[in-house]
Amino acid sequence: MNLQEFLLSINGCATLVSTSDGKFLGVVSSHQNDPNSICNPHGQYGSPHGLYSVRNEHGLYGGSHGFYSPYDPYCLHPPVIFYNDRVVLVVTRNTNLISFVYGTQLLSGIPIVDPDFLFAIYGCLGATTAKTQFQGGFQPVNLQPYPSTGISSYSQAQVQSENPEVWFLQGNELLNSQRYEEAISAYNQAVQIQPNFPEAWNNGGLALANLQRYEEAIAAYDQAIQIQPNYHLAWSNRGDALVNLQRYEEALASYERAIQLKPDIPNVWFLHGAMLFDLQRYQESIASFKRAIQIQPEFNEAWYFQGNAMLNLQHYEEAINSYNRAIKSKPDLLEAWYNRGVALMNLQRNEDAFVSFDRAIQLKSDFSDAWFNRGLVLFNLKRYEESVASFDRVIQLKPDIAEVWLFRGSALGELQRYAEALVCCDRAIQLKPELLEAWSVRGVVFAKLQQHEEAIAACDQVIQKKPDNPIGWYGKACCYALQGNVELLIKNLQWTFELDSRYREIAKTDSNFDAIREEERFQKLMDG
Repeated sequence: MNLQEFLLSINGCATLVSTSDGKFLGVVSSHQNDPNSICNPHGQYGSPHGLYSVRNEHGLYGGSHGFYSPYDPYCLHPPVIFYNDRVVLVVTRNTNLISFVYGTQLLSGIPIVDPDFLFAIYGCLGATTAKTQFQGGFQPVNLQPYPSTGISSYSQAQVQSENPEVWFLQGNELLNSQRYEEAISAYNQAVQIQPNFPEAWNNGGLALANLQRYEEAIAAYDQAIQIQPNYHLAWSNRGDALVNLQRYEEALASYERAIQLKPDIPNVWFLHGAMLFDLQRYQESIASFKRAIQIQPEFNEAWYFQGNAMLNLQHYEEAINSYNRAIKSKPDLLEAWYNRGVALMNLQRNEDAFVSFDRAIQLKSDFSDAWFNRGLVLFNLKRYEESVASFDRVIQLKPDIAEVWLFRGSALGELQRYAEALVCCDRAIQLKPELLEAWSVRGVVFAKLQQHEEAIAACDQVIQKKPDNPIGWYGKACCYALQGNVELLIKNLQWTFELDSRYREIAKTDSNFDAIREEERFQKLMDG
């Protein structure tokens, strides 16, 4: 019986098994109605387990079960065909290896079938279109069912090998087991035997990078690139190492070279965009994130970082749209909910912002920044009791943030709890004496308590520290408004508006001016 006849005889009866963990991958079958078949009658691979995987961002081939693609010329764990409790075939394109690993055993002497040949048989394309290494007779080899995995027998069996690919495979096994020092030794053996082995240099660089030996990792990637200048994975990995050394411009150049060589890898576009983002080149970073998303529409990290870039450019609507897409792909993406709230708050969409911050808090109950911003939007919504409760939660988590005490004091002032408000202002000033807003709010609280001298003195502290800052002058205007001194409030408001015209809009809705809002001179000043 030749190989083709044997494969046809086991159609629908054999299974494909991963040699990395012994998991079932599918039925070796051409039956159209078999939901687990590896090949369908249309000549397409239909495994639901992702058998024919692609390289990942680390430069290694990896499928969902930890085995490696049979199309990889250096495949680490080629899948095997299991029939009648025996391994009968190894599925791989690599015909150079002396032996294959199967758990703690070696698959020595097991016939190899090219994946295209398997595809031809079970994909009904005709065996004449595929190459095979076996033209003669075929006899299955006995082997025990898959034992527990272990690297020790493999290492011992291969340690004397003069085949660089064997050392490379051993290095890959060690790398994936996070035994980085041993992996480096194996890769060093591979390149000592065969110096022009770019994959070994690249993966050696990965092991070094995992040990945070980034300079050495870059040297290894450079060796791989010197041997194979168009090795895009080495260029990308080189960029990663340079990022860790904070050599950002060089990292950017490496990512750009990787993109030139292979422009259809979304993760490299994402890394390129992230690098531009870190360099505060936000508009350019957006272009890279868009390219990553174009290739992989559900790339939620790219959507999230695109939103961050939009947020930094104050393109709030676009930022919200990006965060919405990120959340759609990953509903528990905490940072996207939080930053979405920030964008909404900047658009004064306080109700929507509240929902976002509340969702962030549901995902992380001790997220102090979300509690703080929740308090701010509640303050803007005039829900002062709830605002105080949010600030109280922040203080429980981080008691020494001056701004939290300041806004808690402002909310308490709106609730006419003036004594408590003064305590908050004093605590904010104690923590951060240069926080001018705390001095100003303190002055307004004193004014509401009819302690006018203390009120003006607090605002004068601000003016003394920063005479060109409108906060002190505006605070004095509020104090004079509460006293009913129209002439002095107009004088101080005029000076405020000259320093910062935005305060005119603030004054239009500030309750401190309610008593004199119908005053003609005030209305004229408000009209500009």
